[in-house]
Amino acid sequence: MISQHLKAQQIKVGRHLAGKLMAEANLASRQRRRHQYRSRGVEAFVAKNLLERNFEPTAINQVWCGDVTSLMVGKRWYHLAAVIDLFARRIVGWAFSLIPA
Repeated sequence: MISQHLKAQQIKVGRHLAGKLMAEANLASRQRRRHQYRSRGVEAFVAKNLLERNFEPTAINQVWCGDVTSLMVGKRWYHLAAVIDLFARRIVGWAFSLIPA
């Protein structure tokens, strides 16, 4: 409410500064907590350790490594999968989708 009042007067203030100003004026500040992401509890298939932590191949295209991550953009989840060549340290392929692979 304080931050909205200050913004109405065209004074730029973030929620942390507004909370600090309220504390100095002996007013209670209630701030929203960060959103907590939860895992589904069941981990995916774990592949065999074929590399045995040897992440330094001697030539290109010997070892590729991939990963998948989910990103919240606005109110939608997007899924990004990337594959890199461990020798060249460059992306050799990627996919971006609304549907998890």
